[in-house]
Amino acid sequence: RELLLILSLEIIFKTIGVDWIYSIYEDYIYITVRSIIFQVLSLLLLFLLVHKKEDYVIYAGITVFASVGANILNYLRSKKYCKVHLTWNFDWKKHLKPILVFFATTLATTIYVSSDTTMLGLFCGDYSVGIYSVAVKVYNIVKTIMASTVIVAIPRMVSIASKKGRQSLVELNATAKEIFDTILTVLIPALVGIVVLAPNIVRILADESYIAAVLPLRMLAIALVFCIIAYFWAQGILYTFGQEKRVLIGTSISAVINVGLNLILIPFWAQNAAAFTTVISEGFTAAYFYFFGRKYMKIKGLPVTVAKVCIGSCPILVVAELVNIMSLSMLIGTFLTIIVSVIAYFMIEIMLKNEAAYSVYKMIKTKIIK
Repeated sequence: RELLLILSLEIIFKTIGVDWIYSIYEDYIYITVRSIIFQVLSLLLLFLLVHKKEDYVIYAGITVFASVGANILNYLRSKKYCKVHLTWNFDWKKHLKPILVFFATTLATTIYVSSDTTMLGLFCGDYSVGIYSVAVKVYNIVKTIMASTVIVAIPRMVSIASKKGRQSLVELNATAKEIFDTILTVLIPALVGIVVLAPNIVRILADESYIAAVLPLRMLAIALVFCIIAYFWAQGILYTFGQEKRVLIGTSISAVINVGLNLILIPFWAQNAAAFTTVISEGFTAAYFYFFGRKYMKIKGLPVTVAKVCIGSCPILVVAELVNIMSLSMLIGTFLTIIVSVIAYFMIEIMLKNEAAYSVYKMIKTKIIK
């Protein structure tokens, strides 16, 4: 009961938080700084106050603090843009239908995201849940970072689409291509890096007893690619053109696939099955949203971008192998692999004239000159 009451505070403060205002006005510097401050404060509180398993209520409170504190600050600062207040003077018929569609889509997503862990607990016990949770933790962190690329672009794409006309369509295509190229430029090397460093990642986050999480983590890295591609076509394209129902249908089918496959496979292959079903359901969602999204948006040159990114990702394998030969400590070896791989990757992408990587290079060069 205590945990439920504490965690339920997030529901109230999520509404008060009015994050959508800052997305509309593209105030992403504030969002970033605010998030970092509250996450750092939460981390410090964890170290100071949580020392034993009986402190789980304090742990829940600190977890809520990170979002509640940010939401209160959001509300207080929202006066910079508009006055937020309750009103009964609105056309509820106009808003109710899209709200219910978004709600149903979120519900379907929650069902298939949560079904893996729930069924693992039912069929295989706490051990499998613990193993899978380590892999999911990495998956969710990287997914949140990648998804932010799409989130920050949605207001701009909606604004361009609302202008109508041929010129706006050309501009919208150019913006969509720029965003998708950026996603691929970051996403594919992230996939390779997670696959290569999976054993080290698991040992750093947990310990040797969780090493069985390596295979699920590698499979979830593949699911991550499908997930972000699906997110782009759903949030960036279909929502922009008012196709909320199409997103709901695709998400619902994906939920049915995920739950159905979990029921069949989890009793036999436990956490590995849970990761595999996520790959299948995310793969279906990506294909479904792409199939319907391409009616509204034609993104040219994708095979060329994919080829450049894949070529640039190859050195990650070489760097990881060379670092392994050096017999460094696990932590130092992991960070060295990441740093050298990132530098090598972007150097190759710049030489291959990958537009997304090249724009980052020009921005850094301009700031250094200044």
